[in-house]
Amino acid sequence: MVVVLAVLGVALLAIGFAQMRGARPASGIRGGFGGPAGSSDVGAHPGFEAPGPTDHWKVGAPLRIAGFAALATAAVLGLVLTLARVL
Repeated sequence: MVVVLAVLGVALLAIGFAQMRGARPASGIRGGFGGPAGSSDVGAHPGFEAPGPTDHWKVGAPLRIAGFAALATAAVLGLVLTLARVL
């Protein structure tokens, strides 16, 4: 049971972090005019906002939280079962 929870936790963490990394904005995306030479800044229509540097942190967050919770549960359950066997 403990091993299953630990493996599930690691899998959820890996998927959550992969989703977060996939949603990361490209460094060339900028809004407005006047970006540095070589950037993809060719101007934008009014109201266009370039994504913030931390907007991608929310993507995959529920999976990462569930993964950490599964790992914590596996650790506590393993500790309790070990102590129950010793005592």
